[in-house]
Amino acid sequence: MFNQARNFKIDGGTFVSVSGRNGIDRLFDYTTPDAAHDSYVAESKASCLKGTRTQYIEDITAWTSSMNQIRKERMLWMYGPAGVGKSAVAKSCAETIAAHGMLGASFFFSRDNRVDDPSRFFTTIAHQIATTSIDYKSVLGTKVESNPNLLTKGLEVQFRELIIKPFLELESQNVPVSQRAVIIDGLDECNGDSPQTRIVELVGKSIAEYGSRVPLLWAFFSRPERHIDKVFSTLSKSPLFWQVELPVSRDYDSDIRLYLRHTLQLPSPSSDVIRSSSVGLETAWPSDKDLDTLVQMAAGLFIYTATVARFIMDPDALSPQRQLNDVLSFYSQLQLHSIHSGNQSTVTAELDAFYSMIMGRLPFIHLPAIQQILLTCHDFAQEKKRSSYQDTIYANSPIRFPAIHLGLTLQELENLLSRLRSVLRFKPLEKKSSFDRDPPWWPGSTRVLFYHASFMEFLLDQNRSKGYWIRDKHHYSALVVRGLQLWNDMYMLDGLPRDDKIQKIWELISVFPDESFTSTECLRFCDDLMNEYLGYGIFRWCGHSGRESEVLEQLRNADMTNIWRRKLRTNYVFETKGLPEDILADLRSNNAKRWKCLRSPGYAMPSLPKVAYPRSTAPVKQICAYMASVLFTSDAVYETELSDCGKLIHEVCKDPGCSDYIYSQITHYFSERIKVLVQAVKKLNTETMDDLHLMDYYSYEWHEYEHTHKFTRADQAITRAALSPWEDFFNLMEGENHRLTEAALCIVQRKRDGAFLPNQVPSCTRKLLEAYFESLFTLATIGLGSHAERVKAKLLDATEAYYAAELVFCPKRTLLSNLNHVADRVLEERGNARSLSYPSSTIPDVLRGHWEEMYAKFEELLDTSDDSSCRHFKNIWEIARCSPDAAACIKATFKAHVKKDILDAIDKTIGNSGSSLESPNLPCILLDLKQQQTKKTDVVFGATGWETRKEFRSIADRAFDEISDELRERT
Repeated sequence: MFNQARNFKIDGGTFVSVSGRNGIDRLFDYTTPDAAHDSYVAESKASCLKGTRTQYIEDITAWTSSMNQIRKERMLWMYGPAGVGKSAVAKSCAETIAAHGMLGASFFFSRDNRVDDPSRFFTTIAHQIATTSIDYKSVLGTKVESNPNLLTKGLEVQFRELIIKPFLELESQNVPVSQRAVIIDGLDECNGDSPQTRIVELVGKSIAEYGSRVPLLWAFFSRPERHIDKVFSTLSKSPLFWQVELPVSRDYDSDIRLYLRHTLQLPSPSSDVIRSSSVGLETAWPSDKDLDTLVQMAAGLFIYTATVARFIMDPDALSPQRQLNDVLSFYSQLQLHSIHSGNQSTVTAELDAFYSMIMGRLPFIHLPAIQQILLTCHDFAQEKKRSSYQDTIYANSPIRFPAIHLGLTLQELENLLSRLRSVLRFKPLEKKSSFDRDPPWWPGSTRVLFYHASFMEFLLDQNRSKGYWIRDKHHYSALVVRGLQLWNDMYMLDGLPRDDKIQKIWELISVFPDESFTSTECLRFCDDLMNEYLGYGIFRWCGHSGRESEVLEQLRNADMTNIWRRKLRTNYVFETKGLPEDILADLRSNNAKRWKCLRSPGYAMPSLPKVAYPRSTAPVKQICAYMASVLFTSDAVYETELSDCGKLIHEVCKDPGCSDYIYSQITHYFSERIKVLVQAVKKLNTETMDDLHLMDYYSYEWHEYEHTHKFTRADQAITRAALSPWEDFFNLMEGENHRLTEAALCIVQRKRDGAFLPNQVPSCTRKLLEAYFESLFTLATIGLGSHAERVKAKLLDATEAYYAAELVFCPKRTLLSNLNHVADRVLEERGNARSLSYPSSTIPDVLRGHWEEMYAKFEELLDTSDDSSCRHFKNIWEIARCSPDAAACIKATFKAHVKKDILDAIDKTIGNSGSSLESPNLPCILLDLKQQQTKKTDVVFGATGWETRKEFRSIADRAFDEISDELRERT
């Protein structure tokens, strides 16, 4: 705002620092915004139709009123079976209470929408309450600022520190706080039984201890699961607890009738009546008789009613009337069967029968494929919940995974599922945070969501779904066979040049990014399919398959080591009961051959007793014993202890003799540990290992060694003592033929070619390379060995040779496509260079002879700049940054364009208004033009980082100042 301002002063005023992030901002990072009843995600949960469930809503909202003097309870539990309408009542209550200004917070758990993390429950509640109470917000913000670690604590600490204590502190200050209600829906969908009961226990205990001193009323809505019912039953005798059952009851027939009359509306406004052909009378649709039948069908279960209504109003069906006729016919047959069999049909049985009718309408030839799609959606979500990635992976698989797996296009998959619109829907993936791995712009990122859990529960229960049961072993076998075929076909493409490989993949799989995606994005798309879907899925499906001959043949032909690499590494107990012995023997052989030396018994940490911190005047042996107890223990090594060791070394080691003794003792301890590794390697034939195995072995040992002792963060003397014996281990593995170096260069080359390198431990192939290069350059920083410079030189030579051979700038592509392709490789190499510590200075060579074309295209884009050009501007700038001359030219081109833009705008403005350069309005005109230019600069470089936008803003400001000076001289 004050850029380039001169000769001004500010009198008075209050200056507030806005530099850091306050406690409430920090708290927000640990919340789940989608949990609120009025969030965008929660729109999928309907509230009660006006005029239905009125008694429940009125009773609960009256209970939350601060004027209420009848009910003294501070905790409510409304329970009922699946599909009875608990969420609708909860949402209606939250909306009504919020409208009255009495809502403190709401948390609507939902597994489908990933709103199920218990660690974010109390943080979310606290943040929402803070938005309704300024006093509470002030106390809470101060508390979080003083101790941000509270946000990562357990449920009890979070509840006490973030919710209870702020209210007690306000009470001690005599600050009045209005009573607020907290609405929690779907507690049974919270991730884990233990957190569900713990939340109730904590809230119940606080109410018993503090009562109205904590001015919150808690309302829980859930199924009466056994563990939830048990914990609430312990509170049932308390006068502060209130529970309400929401049963399946025919008492709600009038509500269901009202809902159906409101929902079943013919598309055309003029067609909400149907003319009777026999008597010429117009009757409402559906007729009262049909409506009575639908109400009779529902038997008090709202999910049944909602599912039937969606079925009738399916937009893909021929007509609502035909759908209604099918429903009435189905119910008539169901009743007839019930009479003949003598069995009284229950509402659950009728719901199952209706789900069976929906599945029965699917074309028989497509039924297995649809069942397998539904099975992959369920199993993928379940596998991710068990994995460590449960917070970073979408809850259900994106539809591209089952589509590619079954060889379907996205449209074909949606067509297959279109007849299930009454029970499921498609939802585009939205970008939530940097932790989301799946970009929403990838094709097929849409997810399948079910309107209600009862449909999937039906499909998973063989007794209920019978022929529509999705967990049949034949479905798993089909998934295994197709998955292994796809896996093998993808791996056979390794070794092809990058662009050729992408072209082959495009021909192989049914869903793939188009030409607007860079090669890196395309390869990441495939890596996601291989590692996040097939890598998990094949293992799981195999365990449930029927092991037919076709399955066994595919298993024998597949590279099982790559598929189950992570499992082999950790001595995983295979879920492979019933597999032939030859397949199991091969797996065990690979496991023993490749990983038998890792974590060998002799590698165990010595059990040294803890020694108290000695004075610098203590005997040298005591000081050595203290350092050994810090550096060589199975306990965690803390930074403060490492710092203490460094201080002792500097204080004690002024005497050269003393210094040599301490150094030799520390080196001896490290050497003893390395001896175990050296002996293991001598017994191991590393020549039989491929590049990945060799690098994995070395990187794993380095990771364990450095992570355990943290010597790279210690005093240089300790670092040297640790690395001296490690150099012997490195030389042994490197060998005379530089085996490790060649393996590293080979992996870099394979990464550049887009090879499907399986995930590794510590976590990925880049981590392997990072660990290797980190060890080299750590050795180099303290003067040990000349390996680093030799490897760096070889890597640069290999990089130059690679880009000299690859046709990065292809004549067949358009100029913009070529620039996008080059920028993609620049960013990839820059990332490699940053993580592997070598200079990225070879990419600009591929643009030799094309720089002027790029400058001209940049200027052309400036003339037509809009939001769609942001990506091109970003790519051109990424390329230009590789060369100081190119960067300077881009900046000069941009500055000249800005000056031309401003001068043209001045001439046009003055010409239109009849003013002149001497006009008193000229300063205002210039200020408007400057603001417009700032906005345009932000648009042009909108896809770049803030620093880049700031730099080009500054260039635009300088151009504006130069024009202003010229105009002043002319006037």
